[in-house]
Formats: sequence, structure tokens, C-alpha cells
Amino acid sequence: MERLIPLIEAEKLSTQDAEKLVFLSPDAFCFHRSWGYGQVKNWDLVSEQLVVDFETKSGHFMKFEFAAQSLSSLASDHIYVLKKKELERVQTLAKEKPLELMAMIIESLGSSATSSEIEKMLVPDVISKDKWKKWWEGARRAMKKDGQFVVPLSKTSPLKVTEVPKSKTLTLDETLELKGILPQLEAAEAWLKRGKEAAKENGTQLEAFIRQIEASLKRAPASQKTQALKLALVRDELAKLVNVKSDSDVATIGLIHELERDLGTILVSFPPDRQKAVLCTIKEAEPYTWPAAILKLLSVASARLVGVIRDFFREENQAEVFLEGLKRAAREQSIASEVLVWVLKNRKGELGVLIEPRLFNTLIAAVERDQIGEKKSIKLRDLILSDKLLLTDLVKEADLDAVRDITRGLLLTAVFDEMDKRSLLARLIKLYPEMQELVNASSSKGRSSQTKKEMQKTSSESEALIVSWESLEKRKQELDELINKKIPANTQEIAVARSYGDLRENSEFKFAKEQQRVLSHRRAELEHDILRAKGTDFRGVDAKKVGIGTVVAVSGENGEEIYKILGAWDGDPERKIVSYLTPFAKALQGKSVGEQVALPDVEGKSRTVTIRRIEPFVKD
Repeated sequence: MERLIPLIEAEKLSTQDAEKLVFLSPDAFCFHRSWGYGQVKNWDLVSEQLVVDFETKSGHFMKFEFAAQSLSSLASDHIYVLKKKELERVQTLAKEKPLELMAMIIESLGSSATSSEIEKMLVPDVISKDKWKKWWEGARRAMKKDGQFVVPLSKTSPLKVTEVPKSKTLTLDETLELKGILPQLEAAEAWLKRGKEAAKENGTQLEAFIRQIEASLKRAPASQKTQALKLALVRDELAKLVNVKSDSDVATIGLIHELERDLGTILVSFPPDRQKAVLCTIKEAEPYTWPAAILKLLSVASARLVGVIRDFFREENQAEVFLEGLKRAAREQSIASEVLVWVLKNRKGELGVLIEPRLFNTLIAAVERDQIGEKKSIKLRDLILSDKLLLTDLVKEADLDAVRDITRGLLLTAVFDEMDKRSLLARLIKLYPEMQELVNASSSKGRSSQTKKEMQKTSSESEALIVSWESLEKRKQELDELINKKIPANTQEIAVARSYGDLRENSEFKFAKEQQRVLSHRRAELEHDILRAKGTDFRGVDAKKVGIGTVVAVSGENGEEIYKILGAWDGDPERKIVSYLTPFAKALQGKSVGEQVALPDVEGKSRTVTIRRIEPFVKD
């Protein structure tokens, strides 16, 4: 963290991003939605970049801000990390404890834990390809028999670790015989529901049960840490009822610290009373620093969780601290979109201080993240469009420069379609007619550019392109990378650059938007070309005359030269491969052996050659 302090002080890096980068130090393992798993190899503080070796691309440079926003650090017990660092251990688990390995994989992969993804993770490093089918069938049978796994029939549906189905009310003897976190969790919650009287009557046996729970917590596998946290919270409540002290070796705060990086995401699935219990535990363990620790959760909190956090701060007479934390998260654009939805819906009260022009950039950045994130959401986007008074509230008492920034941001963003964008702009113009000129200038520029493109279009562009299968596949791969990697990465860069403030003097934002235009133009070109393309392997070509798929030998002042006339995207001058669309190839096409041809060169001059041989092209 110390190395990043100069960047934070120079306002080149937010505190939130810096905290994320701490977990992305050299040798740390990470995951990117498009590029997959990788390992951080180095930091370059001068260029403010880190270098990542992804499985599909090594030595990839990433700006600190972009890395913090787009990379997820992997915990030391993630299956990918264990494969890289403790492969023999994972191989042993596969042989001797397949259920423990499956629980670990499901915890690591989450919603991606499908049978096909599990196979990719294990074959061939952990299990050889020829043994996979037999191993997987055995593992499936064992998981179904165990009862704690949900094993879907579909290969595209994720496997899950779930709680044991509800059973009859257990006696104390049956309770004390329970083994494992999930059965004990169910039983402990059942005893809590019985209340204080039942606890007092059975205090001695319940104390023994609490000690059994703590024994389970001590040996809880990393794959069950979330369930262990739930059990620890219930254990704390049960211990209060029985009036016994919890074992400090398995204190709940220890589990919270272990899960710190994912705590916000984990708490989203907890009921409100359990969420509050976690907040109370943090406060008890960190009496002086708890507000900052809890406010970190705003980056991933749900609407329900942020409400619990707000109420908790109020109960502790720290309402102003909570409000300042919200303001800071909004300024740094480190606030979850669901939290923003909660703020907008409750802005009539104390949250009204957040509703000012700068919040607009935060809203757009959050919508952009929603569109490219793993869990896509349209809640915030739909609220911005449906809330007729939102823009009015944002620009209330704002100066014209601030309104112009919002107008420019609307014109440049790609998160709204054209009709929705016009609707939002119309609301702004109604409030500030001066913005009409800015909108007109942008529309005029767009129309003139489009007209020019249409005028440049020739009839030849609508004709089919003859291409080799290899060159067509390369074009498709380029388009796929553009759509799934480069454009999402650029969208993220725009969101980061927008957070730097004033769009008029923001060079990072302008560069990112220019890149957006370049990428969009290239995407349109590729889609248009691929639509026109007709793949071929050039077999069965008539070699009586020069044509597509022929090899022609010519002689002239340079001696004999041999050229291959191939597809539209196959040009390679060093190998004498010529695209049939070039003037050079067009001069030769249709000519027979013995004919003389004037061949153009790069300087616009020509030289006369005689065609000596014509043969069909044969792939090497």
C-alpha cells in the first residue's frame, strides 16, 4: 500500500482502487471475465501499470485503475491457485477425498461450477483425459448419495452445495451426534427458535453441542468458510442463551477477517439480523476503526444491506459518518449500483445532499459496469429513464458548465439507445434551453459523417468477397476478441477516465472515447465483411486462364516470377501471394498462356510481362 500512496496523493488513484491493488501484488493470482485466469508478474510504478500472465496471453500490461476495476484476486484456497501451487495435494484429494475436492471447486467457481467447467479445471493436470469419465461418474454418484450437493442433469447448470433438507425436530442426543457444518447449522438454528427456556433446561448438553460446533469450525475446509461464518454467528447467539463463553480460537471476527475480500458479496445473501450481527462483531473487534471497515461494503452492497448499515450507524450515533462515507464512495465511483438505486429512491430526506451534478458521472459509470459485469443488471439504467424528476434534481441550482458536462456525457455515452438518449436530452433542454445548440452541433456532425459514408459506398461493396477459410477464421477471431475483450475493456477505461472529473480537460476520457470510435468502426467493418464473405479452399479451379485460385508464372525484364492469385484477405507480398482485388491481380485475370500483360507497380508505373504457365493453386 505504501508504494501507492504517492499516486493516491497525486489523485491518480483512488483509495478504493489502491486497496484492491494490494491484493494484486506480484505473484498474486487473479481472474478476468474475458481473459480468464492469470498471475501478476510485475508492477511498473513509473507507467502506473501491472503485468499479468494470462493463460491465453502472457506479458499483458494493464493500467492500475483498469486492473483494480476489472480483475478479481483469487484467494489462496481457490482451486486454480491450489492447482498451480499444490498440484500433488489436489491430485491426492481427487483420489482419496473427491467430495472434499468437489466442495472446494464449487465454492471457488460459484455460478460457473458446471460439469464442463469442472472438467476444464481438472483435465489433464489433476485427472487424465482417459480417466475423467469414470472419475466423474463416481463423483456424481457420491455427491447425490451425500445429500449436501445439488447435481443438475444439464451440463450448463451449476452444481451447488446446499443445506441438508429439513428434518424432524432433533433430540439432544441426536443433536450431539451430528457431524459437519451444515447439519449443525440447521440444528443450532432450531434450538435458537425454541427460546431461552429450552436453552436453560438443556444448558449442559447445549454447551457440549457448542463445543462440537467449535470443533467443526476449527477443521472447516476453506470451501465452506461462508457456511462456517453462518454457523459461528448462530453459535454466538446460542452461547449467549446458555451463558457460556465462545472459544477465542474460532472467534467470529477471525472468520470475518478471512473472508474480508468477499464479505460484502457474502452478506448480500444473509438475512438482515445476520447482517447486523456481522456489523456488531466488527464494531466489537475494532472499536475505533469500525466505521471505515463497514463503509468498505458499499462497493458491493445490496439495497437491503445498505439499509441495515444505515440503521446500524444511526443506532451508534454515527449517522453523519455514514453520510460522509456515501459521499466519498460516490465521488470515487466505488459505490454499487444497487446502493445508488437505494440513494435515488430515498433522496427526499437526508440523502438529498448526494443529489448534485457530479453524481451523474457516477451513475453512468455504474450503468456501464452493470452492462459489462458478470452479473448484468438494468435496475439503475431503468430508474434513470423512468424517474422524470431525477435530472431536474441533479441540476437544481447548477451552473451552466456543470450542465454542459452532463449534456456532453449523455451525448457520448453508449449505455442508452438513441431514443432513450433523446428523451433524457429533451428533459435537460427543457430546463436549460442553452443546451439545444450543443445537441444540434453533435447531431449535425453525426449526420454529415453518415452522409459522407453513404456517398463513398460503391456497388462493389455489396458484392460477395471470395476468401480462404483460414483468412475468414482470422477475421471471425478478430471480431470475437473485439466484442468480448477490447470493447468491454474500453468501456471500463471510459468509466475510470470519467471519474477524473471535468470532461472538457480530461485527456484520458477523450483518448478512451476516441478508442471507442475506432473500435466501433472496426467492428462495423468486420461484421460487414464477414457477412459478404464466401469461404473457399480454391479446389477445382479451371487453370486455362488466370483467375482466383491459380498460380501464374510470368517472365520479363526481372526474369521469371511466380504469383499466387488468392482470396480478398490473403495478400502476402513476401510470399508472392496477391489478393484478387488488387490492380496487379486484376491486370492478370482472364489472360491465357502466351499473352502479354502490363503490370502496374506501387509507383504507378507499369512493366510488360509474358504469361508462361498457369496452374491450379494447391495448398502446402
